[in-house]
Amino acid sequence: MAVPQALLRSRGFIFDMDGTLVDSMPFHIMAWQQVLERRGIHEGKEYFLAHGGVPSFVMGGKLRERFGIKESAEALAREKTENYRRLIPGIRPFPWVIPFLTEARERGTGLAVGTGTLRENARDVLRAAGLDGFFGTVVTSADVTRYKPEPDTFLLCAEKLGLQPSECTVFEDSPLGFEAAHRGGFSLVKVRDGQLCC
Repeated sequence: MAVPQALLRSRGFIFDMDGTLVDSMPFHIMAWQQVLERRGIHEGKEYFLAHGGVPSFVMGGKLRERFGIKESAEALAREKTENYRRLIPGIRPFPWVIPFLTEARERGTGLAVGTGTLRENARDVLRAAGLDGFFGTVVTSADVTRYKPEPDTFLLCAEKLGLQPSECTVFEDSPLGFEAAHRGGFSLVKVRDGQLCC
């Protein structure tokens, strides 16, 4: 897939990971649903999709409050992570991703990942999907203290690439990520249903 002409002015591409580069959101949702189902609680995928990009320990707190769960947010996040890590080997990139990244790299475009996931998970997901060789810069929830919709994740990616936000385009699939990109002064490409949109 050729890089669209409108993007060629960008010197850096910053990608969210889950739901943007890789088709992993169903696995995250399944892992959280398993946490809830062990407690007799059922929640549809829409709630989790609306919170895409939220770190697990933050999400654990939201679920704790929403459903009156007694365990700590950290305990819920650990359980979810254990569930999720068992699913990582099945994660694959969306079809457009590898051709797109290959062309961008050949053009000399800086490439980074900015994700709300854990560092260990990001490493293993990128490896499982065959994408680890494309990214020297990976910013995770361990690297910032303010998460999407704050722009800190993307700003740190740009800094590590040696670029200004105005020189970079963010690729995102979630409303929180869209807002983070806008707040940071980045150009934005939305990914919807695994496809580059606008």
